[in-house]
Amino acid sequence: MTTIQEIPLWPGLPADEDIGEDRGTVHADRFLRTIGHPTVGVHLPSAPNGTAIVICPGGGYGGVCIDKEGHDIARRLASWGVASLVLKYRLPGGVYVEPPLPLADAWRALRLAASRAPAWGIDPARLGIMGFSAGGHLALTAGLNPDGARQGGDAVDRLEARARFMVLGYPVVNLLPPLSHSGSARALLGAEPSRELLERYSGDLRANESSPPTFLVHSEDDQGVPIANSVALRDALHKRGVDAELLRHPTGGHGYGMGAGAGFMAAPDWMPALKGWMDARGLLKAPGNR
Repeated sequence: MTTIQEIPLWPGLPADEDIGEDRGTVHADRFLRTIGHPTVGVHLPSAPNGTAIVICPGGGYGGVCIDKEGHDIARRLASWGVASLVLKYRLPGGVYVEPPLPLADAWRALRLAASRAPAWGIDPARLGIMGFSAGGHLALTAGLNPDGARQGGDAVDRLEARARFMVLGYPVVNLLPPLSHSGSARALLGAEPSRELLERYSGDLRANESSPPTFLVHSEDDQGVPIANSVALRDALHKRGVDAELLRHPTGGHGYGMGAGAGFMAAPDWMPALKGWMDARGLLKAPGNR
């Protein structure tokens, strides 16, 4: 049994209507192209183990694949005792602001999870972030750049936004050629971003000794976001002594969510490997059993 509720991220924003479309043949999915009111869809397991994950669905920063890379994943995690917050984040629209709207929403979701920790059975020290494709870029940007407590705003803003681990599916990592996913870069940073901005939002260049441990999955035949992105991040983390594991798979292409376990038979069935990775790090054990 899982309890699901949708919670606004920010007080005072107008509840504008979201606009999207249904997509998919192998797997039905909602692709939201206009998001006026950012929220988190909270999935609370009946037997929480203290671990929670903010999930950032992908969509090239031009939309959000809210089911395949969001709620479907959350339901599987709930069966492991993990609470999830599926992030429906604002889209940048090709206009750069500081911080970018998706990043502000991701930080806010991490803070919101920490603020509800007692009520939701969450241990803030076991709060992670997950993302796919451009949502993977959003997740790693938030994960590699924790945001300290803010003095203004409400009580949630006065908490730190920090992810203790990252899970990244076929992520956009580096925004510089030749690895760059140009569409995501333009949508997030504008038509002609400076090299300084491109470097600032290239995850492999932001890794440091304090970066969170990371699990990555990527297919070698991914033509949308080459696997070299995940290799670059894994190698950058390893160079700095950070635990990082990359599950490679020869086929699957791009955008398969849970992969073979969700009906994309050429893609990896990677969720069992993730479960093993989390279990080995004590993230699936209930308090008192670690």
